[in-house]
This record gives sequence, C-alpha cells and structure tokens, in this order.
Amino acid sequence: ETDCDIDSSDDEEPSAPFGPEFWDWNYKQLKKYKKRVGHTCVPKSYPENQRLSTWVYQQRKLMRQRDRGEPTSLTDEKLRRLKRIGFVFNTRHNQDFWYHRADTYLSSRWDETYERLVKYKEEHGNCLIPKIYPPDQGLAYWVARQRKQHRLMRLGKLNLLSETRIKKLRDIGFIFNTKTSEIRRYCVMKRYEDMWE
Repeated sequence: ETDCDIDSSDDEEPSAPFGPEFWDWNYKQLKKYKKRVGHTCVPKSYPENQRLSTWVYQQRKLMRQRDRGEPTSLTDEKLRRLKRIGFVFNTRHNQDFWYHRADTYLSSRWDETYERLVKYKEEHGNCLIPKIYPPDQGLAYWVARQRKQHRLMRLGKLNLLSETRIKKLRDIGFIFNTKTSEIRRYCVMKRYEDMWE
C-alpha cells in the first residue's frame, strides 16, 4: 500500500458507522482527499464529506487520549498508516495545518478576485494594477499578495499559491516579477500615455 493507492471499490460506504471496515473506508477517503488537494488537513466543516471530517477530528482526539496513556481504538498499525500519509495530529502549533485551513477558507474568495482581475485585463489590456487603485483597492492588494506568495514559493517557504493558480494567472498574462526594467518602462509609458495623445 502506498500513499495514494486507491481502489475503485473504495466508494462503497460500510453499513455500520464503526468497526474496522468503517476505519478503512475513511482512511481511503482521506487518501483520496490528499491526492486531490495535496494534504490531509480536512476542514472541520466539509459538506462534501462531513463524515470524513468528523472521522479526522476523531483520530486527533484518539491520539490525545493515547498520549495521556488512556486505552483507545487507535492501534499502532492505524497510527503507522496515518503517519505514512502525513496525517497532522497536533494542529495547535502546526503551521502547515493553519495554512491549509486558511487556503480552504480563502479558495472561493481567490476565484472571485481572480475574475475581477480578468475583467481588469479585458478593460486595460494587462494585469499591471497600480498599488493605489481607488476603483478596486482590494484587487490591488490581492495582486500584491499573489506576487508575495510567488516569491515565498520560489524561496521554498510556505505559501498559498498552487500550481493551478500560477497557471491561471500566467494564462491571462500576469507578471509575477514587476522589478524588471522592461516592466518599469512599460508602467512609466502607460502613466504618461494620456499626456502624449
């Protein structure tokens, strides 16, 4: 069994919400979740599979009981399997967990703001929004955050910019590094364009 070996028969939910079959079913659901999103930090409120979310929370609770020396159903084998796929047991001081949680929360807002950037590009022909942009200052802040997240990614640090988001931004001509002389020259020309006409 590897991190993301998934059998097509895994979707058949067990009849009883307890026992080894139920644990195995949820474990496979968690592996599917990880394969899709890249981590095991299922949000506490997850309408797509609330049962999985509850199960993940329960595994953390069982681990805390186990750490206190209390008997639990979290066996050494289950613990080994969860650790193998990168399960986060202690979320309190885990930076990855909080980043993924923030990312889940912000995903829909990211898509909404991206659509505003697409409209800006259609109107202006580029994605070079000035830092001060009164018609939509929120969009200007968002654009600056995307560039900062990209810098963090290049440095190998935690960031919220997935490959999918980078591709979406590049597809509309988004420029991550605006410090090049060519971009500066373009911005100066755009700023004085009205004066030249």
